Amino acid sequence: MQSARFVWKATGLAVLLGLGAAWSCPASAQGLSVDPVVIELPAGKLAGTLRLRNGTGKEHLVQLRAFVWHQGLDGRDQLSPTDDLVIGPPLVRLGPGKEQVVRVLLRAPVEGERAYRIVADRLPEAPKGGQIQVHLTLSLPLFAGVPRQKDSAEPEWGLVPDGKGGSFLTVRNRAGVHLRFDALALRGGTGAYVEIPSNGSRYVLAGGERRWSLPPGLTLAPGQGAQVRFQMRGKTIETAVSRRSS
Repeated sequence: MQSARFVWKATGLAVLLGLGAAWSCPASAQGLSVDPVVIELPAGKLAGTLRLRNGTGKEHLVQLRAFVWHQGLDGRDQLSPTDDLVIGPPLVRLGPGKEQVVRVLLRAPVEGERAYRIVADRLPEAPKGGQIQVHLTLSLPLFAGVPRQKDSAEPEWGLVPDGKGGSFLTVRNRAGVHLRFDALALRGGTGAYVEIPSNGSRYVLAGGERRWSLPPGLTLAPGQGAQVRFQMRGKTIETAVSRRSS
């Protein structure tokens, strides 16, 4: 498991499916927190835990649900309810300053790495005095069957036509484990690197593919070479990008 802490603000509306890419909130005693923010179950391990803590001055009710996680080419998360995982307890009532350890159990071993999301909803209170109630949702990645010896295959980058005279930047993850890019930029020829927005989750699941539209101001002439720069596993890597027909 990655050891980290993620905090719910006590006010506002948030639906976060791209954890780590979308939030960089500091830890605060004024919110609800969960730790860790990513759960990894190595191959052969069927159980994990997460800890919820209520740092607010009022009681909160939190519901936890499990989903299978897939991605489209645009990186958007696609979640389907699943009974592969058992969450206990699935409904947590947290008093002010209280903590609760939640167990997550995989019903059976999986072949290869499989991606899930644990969705935690802070349920709204009954309306009082006509006030709008706050409903917060947090989505935590869970990877089951993670190989103990992680595949070192590097991502395969390419440029493919977008059907409008331009190109998409694509990446194929041939590895048997998920990849996560903490920064991504592209340049044509010897020009300057231009940052590419994440447009959702920065993850590319095992065996998956993602594509990004080129940012405004970055155009590549037909046949022009390009380079991509990305951060992965704490390293900054630069590599050439090949052109593909699809």
